[in-house]
Amino acid sequence: MAGVGVLRAEPVVFGPVASAATVYRLIDTLTAAGPEALDVIRSVLAEVRE
Repeated sequence: MAGVGVLRAEPVVFGPVASAATVYRLIDTLTAAGPEALDVIRSVLAEVRE
């Protein structure tokens, strides 16, 4: 959440940033999905980096 605050402090650089409520819902969703969610995120990040 601290990182979201940093992004929100620079709207000219980062544009619109999700609300705290949206971020908390995302965290809840990822937590419920378990370790598989982290595997998917890592896979997608690897693809983007390529």
